[in-house]
Amino acid sequence: MKLNRHYLAGILLTTTASLAQGVPAHQHGVATLQAVLSSTTLHIELRSPLMNLVGFEGHANTPEQRQALDSVRQRFTQDVIQSRQCQLQHTSIELPEQSHDHDHDEHTDLTVSWEFYCPAAGSVTLDSRLITTFPGIETLQLLWITDQQQGADTFDHDQPILLPRR
Repeated sequence: MKLNRHYLAGILLTTTASLAQGVPAHQHGVATLQAVLSSTTLHIELRSPLMNLVGFEGHANTPEQRQALDSVRQRFTQDVIQSRQCQLQHTSIELPEQSHDHDHDEHTDLTVSWEFYCPAAGSVTLDSRLITTFPGIETLQLLWITDQQQGADTFDHDQPILLPRR
């Protein structure tokens, strides 16, 4: 059965909610990486406070802030997440809209989604360079689901991430 990415995203959000109890929704220095591996599709979502990635919160109101967001967008289209067993099919980046408001108490998160095609059977290894690329990410919380298992882990440095299929 082929699952579409909206169905996978629903599974991801519903199932990982129980795993993530007690995890703050917005904490500087912490980013959450969620992965769902089902059949031949791997859906990954990164959620991070904007502060971790560009050094400011809220909307980009200055030329320097807009440049910082453009730089982040470009970095996420490069190989900060990759897998030898899978081919990248799609990347989606949700950045805050430009605003002329000056609300300094605003907390803004950035969300990046990747969809991979993983034709081979067996476990999938992800190579993440998120912590190296973005030093504002001090802790990466991983929540993952495969057809057979689910789990969670926490990293304070980049290392291979194994998603077991059996």
